[in-house]
Amino acid sequence: STNELHNDYIKLFFELGFQNLINEPTHKDGNTLDLLLTNQPGLIKDICITPDLICPSDHYSIKFKIKKNVNRRKVKKRRVFNYNEANWPELENELYAYDWSSMF
Repeated sequence: STNELHNDYIKLFFELGFQNLINEPTHKDGNTLDLLLTNQPGLIKDICITPDLICPSDHYSIKFKIKKNVNRRKVKKRRVFNYNEANWPELENELYAYDWSSMF
């Protein structure tokens, strides 16, 4: 039956260590059809269930924030050449003047 399938579905996620953080209706008829499953419930905050105003639906929107600080790597300073400011004629003269036969 549909109810058994529902129970098996929920049981599977619980056995895998997930928790559902939604405990109020997510459907206009008062049913909880949409879930927020996580194995790190301490990282989820500010769960908000509201009728969807952007895309009309019989399901409500679930909004939440993830509490996670991202450690950004320090960017190493590096030298970047601006090729638009290069002295191309001088470079060309230097390349022509070099004794390339000594390289080979």
